[in-house]
Amino acid sequence: MSKVFSISREYGSGGHDVVEALCSILEIPYYDRKIVEKELVRQGFPEGFADVADDYKNSKVYFYGSEIINRFEGMSAKEISFELEKDMIHRVADEGDCIILDRCAKEILEDSDHQVANIFISASYEYRLKRIMEREGLTEKKAAALMKREEKRRKEYYEYHTGKNWGVASSYDVCINAESMGLRAVCAILVEAYGKFERTF
Repeated sequence: MSKVFSISREYGSGGHDVVEALCSILEIPYYDRKIVEKELVRQGFPEGFADVADDYKNSKVYFYGSEIINRFEGMSAKEISFELEKDMIHRVADEGDCIILDRCAKEILEDSDHQVANIFISASYEYRLKRIMEREGLTEKKAAALMKREEKRRKEYYEYHTGKNWGVASSYDVCINAESMGLRAVCAILVEAYGKFERTF
């Protein structure tokens, strides 16, 4: 039985920095959308397939016949992608403790024996906008547009696959404001929770 942190976060909140720090401290791996994309390519799907799968306007895109194995015949891109993600998440959780970023791992693993904590990391709009501008070298207008687009994608993905409300406290076990607490404090809380997993979750 593994301990798994399923972490979602507002775009620009610093959630990815938290995950990288936790992985270093706890010496466990993490998996995110980029790793999922590599897995899709490894399975024989074309580069950019994950982008199609995450574009919910393309819900009528289907694949048939010899392009993919029979298991996926007649399924939409987003359905295929999610089935492969579920396979990967079950596999990595079976291999040991890990952190999974923005991929609905809590819900995917709910019928398994693994202990999973669902965590949401947030920060104020101003804080996130400033971080995106600095990190990406963008103007305020372009940073705001990027943040809006990315959060829309995350929200649609989470709500489509879980039926829950993205970013709402009742959908998660733990909600943390990375801006007010800071990286060190957020990591300290999660490291302590990890050590007490059996009693906490």
